[in-house]
Amino acid sequence: RHLPWLLSAFARVLTRVPEAKLAVIGCNRTYPFEHLDQLSRSLGIDDRVCIDGWVDDEHLSKYYERARVFAFLSEYEGFGLPPLEALAAGMSIVVLDTQVAREVYGEAAIYAAPGNLENIADSIIRGLNNPPLTADAVLDRYSWSHTADLTLDVIESATHERT
Repeated sequence: RHLPWLLSAFARVLTRVPEAKLAVIGCNRTYPFEHLDQLSRSLGIDDRVCIDGWVDDEHLSKYYERARVFAFLSEYEGFGLPPLEALAAGMSIVVLDTQVAREVYGEAAIYAAPGNLENIADSIIRGLNNPPLTADAVLDRYSWSHTADLTLDVIESATHERT
């Protein structure tokens, strides 16, 4: 998930938005493993960074309520549910500029170049300084109602093929 990129980019964000705070939520799955708390200390940002592990839904919703930007810097997860949750919570999302991300999030995301720390920082700042991009079309595509309609279409199509 490139958490070291996020921390390094956030250090750059702080030079322009010194009041910003970063919450890193979830398991540290860096490979090879990196101690994120040590990295944040070495970057001099540990007073602006909260590194939390797994949190329950109640605590996660509190993080979502306070956040303005959600950064999801994964190249490996083809379909990331967390950015959709963040969109539904009314946040700007920053994702890596990959073909899959463009297909899933469309115009609702701010795209950052993989490995380009300055670009990632700029993308986060853009999310902080601007209202969230429109997400309705993306969220509608992944709603339960839309999924049920698609499932019904497939069932009806299969039924008509048999008759």
